[in-house]
Amino acid sequence: MGFTSPVLNYTLLSPILILLAGALIGVLVEAFVSKALRSITQLSITIGTLVLSLAQVWKIRNAQSTTAAMGSVVIDGPAILLQATILIIAIISVFVIADTDHFTALAAALPGS
Repeated sequence: MGFTSPVLNYTLLSPILILLAGALIGVLVEAFVSKALRSITQLSITIGTLVLSLAQVWKIRNAQSTTAAMGSVVIDGPAILLQATILIIAIISVFVIADTDHFTALAAALPGS
């Protein structure tokens, strides 16, 4: 009985692995960074992770259709397009979510009243 080691194509899996590493770093920042620095640190890590992952997607954009993790992840044209689209939307969403300005002092107050 022999053991067959898994064949992983780390180049094709790198956008996913970068996001997982960024999430792990984000959890560690949430646990150990002071409240005063946490917001800007989290924003920097999030944007950096998303941009780095998008750069890796751009790097593998011409890859041949193949399986990256023993048949469980398929990397082809549509998969790369979806990954890039999700990352671009995520970058835009982070900037919207990161806005800390208050629209009104009270949620029930009508603007202009």
